Amino acid sequence: MPMPPQTEAWLLIEEIKEAHIDFRLRSGAAAAIRAGNALIKAKATLVYGQWENFIKFQCDIHIHSAQIYMHIARHEHLFNEADLKYMSQNQAKAIIKANKPSPFR
Repeated sequence: MPMPPQTEAWLLIEEIKEAHIDFRLRSGAAAAIRAGNALIKAKATLVYGQWENFIKFQCDIHIHSAQIYMHIARHEHLFNEADLKYMSQNQAKAIIKANKPSPFR
């Protein structure tokens, strides 16, 4: 029997918090990807309208941080795994931006 969707999101809270703390301590893109993947999974299980409160009150992180982690995680295929440990958030965002096609082409 599958778990109720709410429960799945709640099971990811500690993983999200730990990855957020790891990111804050090391600024590594690997931690951002770990947090982002957990956030993507959690968001998929929540009922419409619960997302921001879940992030703010359960995960205790800012919504903008959550959005950045999810953005980096969605583009993890662009990164060399060996470099992720030492890659900063800004470096990851620059790689993502450099790999997006220009809308003016």
